[in-house]
Amino acid sequence: MTVTLDGENTFSYDHVYFTAVMKVVGVAYITQFGAEILRDGGEGAIALKVELAGKVFILGLTLPIVTEFLEVCVNALSAV
Repeated sequence: MTVTLDGENTFSYDHVYFTAVMKVVGVAYITQFGAEILRDGGEGAIALKVELAGKVFILGLTLPIVTEFLEVCVNALSAV
């Protein structure tokens, strides 16, 4: 997708990255909401487990992006 700002400057982004960021934000909100409900119900230990599961899930969602970023860094450093 390309967005034209003032006719001359354009901003483009990859749809894959935007989708991944939206998924991460959604998982974070749902995880936090679930953990707070559990804490309000007196289940602090389970709330910690839900938060940990959310963090692991977010790590799984972002791992391909992090791997691609590291490949770009390695290629940039090897070109120097």
